[in-house]
Amino acid sequence: MARIAVPSFPVIKARPPEWVWARANELWEIDEAQVCFAHGGAAYCPSSDYLSDDLMVHEGVHLERQEALGAYGANHWWRQYLVDPRFRLDEEVLAYGRQHAYLCQVERDGPTRYEFLCHLAGQLSSPMYGLGIDQEKARHQILTESRSYR
Repeated sequence: MARIAVPSFPVIKARPPEWVWARANELWEIDEAQVCFAHGGAAYCPSSDYLSDDLMVHEGVHLERQEALGAYGANHWWRQYLVDPRFRLDEEVLAYGRQHAYLCQVERDGPTRYEFLCHLAGQLSSPMYGLGIDQEKARHQILTESRSYR
């Protein structure tokens, strides 16, 4: 298994660009203490300028996906993310899967790994994403993606 490196990018204690913030607020109730937005090469976190290594890995996936779309990639990615639940689910499964694979890389204890997986599945299945999936389905999708890194 190739080791997953923790990416390096700025973490800015601020709301993301105005249009992303405004549109996201129309769709969901946002808890500023719990949310982070990857946009244009940086992570915007309204309540902190620090992300743990596993969250850097998660947000790094979103930044990679945006960068792959070219010069206007972040704007295009966000427009699709905010209106298309299937796209949002696919993107979050990729990010949570790599995050889980990273956590498994640094933690060898099976029960602790399972706790991580359950925690991540709880986030993915929460109202924050508006996906309407249950925790069991979220857990299965994250684990399937995580295993692709082994």
